[in-house]
Amino acid sequence: TKRYDPITRISAFLDYGYQISEGNSVTSGSFYYNALTGIQEEKKVVPLSWDQRHIFNATVTYNHDKKWGISFIGKLSSGWPYTPNIPFANYVPDPNSDRKPWQKSVNARLFKNISLGKHSLTLFAKVYNVFDMLNERYVYNDTGRSGYTFVNRSTQETETLTSHYGESGVHTWEEYHKRPYYYSAPREIQIGFSIEINDFK
Repeated sequence: TKRYDPITRISAFLDYGYQISEGNSVTSGSFYYNALTGIQEEKKVVPLSWDQRHIFNATVTYNHDKKWGISFIGKLSSGWPYTPNIPFANYVPDPNSDRKPWQKSVNARLFKNISLGKHSLTLFAKVYNVFDMLNERYVYNDTGRSGYTFVNRSTQETETLTSHYGESGVHTWEEYHKRPYYYSAPREIQIGFSIEINDFK
């Protein structure tokens, strides 16, 4: 932690979090289904779906005499677990035994304070995902990535489909499997203002 320095006008904070979330099943209804079917599944301690082991946060702020300033907030965190699907493997992978890619983000906030007599006006701009990074939040379980998969390609990408590649309205097999919602939100910019009224007289 670097407290505000009146000479450099900079303050900075850095923190790290480590946590483990484990349980004996990744399915919330496993106990119900075991009782319903009468089949008891093998109990094994596995990572739960929200088990994010490492989280780094950093904040750097420049404040010029409270007249204007800019802040950057960065976050780096390890990926969530998922259950891999290994085609033609001679074993069944444990639930949540692999990890999605790491998540990265940088946000920024710029402000300008303007005095209006007894009142004050603050102009601000907020930028989320400054570097427009594509964080892979959901992945295909055969590749562990959001951008591509191989499962069922040999049966779905038929000669009939490939013969129409290049025609209007016809996409390739890879394009059909590009899903925007598998990724985090793109860069977003918000601009606004706030007014502080100190006296109603």
